[in-house]
Amino acid sequence: MSSTNSAAYLKAPRASPLVVEKATYPASPSHTQVVIKAYSIAINPLDVIIQQTGMIVPEEAYPFILGSDIAGEVVAVGSSVNKVKPGDRVLACAESGCFQLFNTVEQSLLTVLPDNITFTQGSVLPLALCTAAVMLFQDDTLALSLPKVNPISNGKAVLA
Repeated sequence: MSSTNSAAYLKAPRASPLVVEKATYPASPSHTQVVIKAYSIAINPLDVIIQQTGMIVPEEAYPFILGSDIAGEVVAVGSSVNKVKPGDRVLACAESGCFQLFNTVEQSLLTVLPDNITFTQGSVLPLALCTAAVMLFQDDTLALSLPKVNPISNGKAVLA
């Protein structure tokens, strides 16, 4: 396993372009975390908005690493991780900036990437799925019932 990392940093509010530099390699994962080597990282509209406006990121957080969607290969797992192992292809929603080669992600925020889906295709799914889930199931949005293995119709329809 490599011990070097690099990241694309947003050096200041509204800075352009991002600056690629050495980054700290992730520490050993906690018992519920996984370290992923990125093979594809999605650029989402929110990343562009943050870069262009400086919104959301506090001044003291710079230099800042953007990004939330990643697809790659598991390189290390925590002691309680049971859904993936080193070498597995995965996609994930990173809690901290994923515009870097190696990322640490909670096991609950990743899933195995099927062999018939490329890293590039997989990297665009996490934020889109999270956004859809929020809009469908959160109490302050549509508040639909969570999906079940054996669903029972409640007579409601999202689209009619």
